[in-house]
Amino acid sequence: MTKKILVVLLVVTLVSLAVPAFAQGRKMNESRGPFGFRIHQETYMTLLSEKYAPELVSDWKAEFAKRDTILKDMKALRGDDRFLENATKRLDDLKEKLAAIETKIKNGEMNREEVRKEIQKFFGPQREKFQQMRNHFRNEWQDEIGKVPGLYQKLTNALESGDATQIKEALSKLLEEYKNVNSKLETKLNEMKQAPGKQ
Repeated sequence: MTKKILVVLLVVTLVSLAVPAFAQGRKMNESRGPFGFRIHQETYMTLLSEKYAPELVSDWKAEFAKRDTILKDMKALRGDDRFLENATKRLDDLKEKLAAIETKIKNGEMNREEVRKEIQKFFGPQREKFQQMRNHFRNEWQDEIGKVPGLYQKLTNALESGDATQIKEALSKLLEEYKNVNSKLETKLNEMKQAPGKQ
């Protein structure tokens, strides 16, 4: 039983060390997303468009700029490190709770069933909240989530075949979907602006 508690404590410690490191990396990349992914995506789509669909280059650049602006505005409305602060607070709460449980185990004040119930009390509401957030995200973004991987796969297949017409068509469809997502993000941003306390 104590091995399980020690493993949980080890995981919590590792996560608590990783969160600040992630935050530092996030600040370095600002609005471009973690690990610079968006920079690579912009470069890749721009270069492909220049070669296979030059008429789309200005549209791609405009949509990338629009996405950057929307994400910066959303970030400003939410507060820079709100998620990170909340995650750090929850980790601190978890560490305190586990330390208290470990002390009770060492003193013989808790048995296995009581430990299980205490941990369940702590994680139960967190799990429910996570499920609600995940379901909300899936409902709101289901169409976009389903389309994008298929569109990227079509582009990959077109590139592998070397068919310029298919590549141009795939780039055009990806751009259309990118515009759709930007439009949806813009709507979400406008909702956030009208209800600043409810992000």
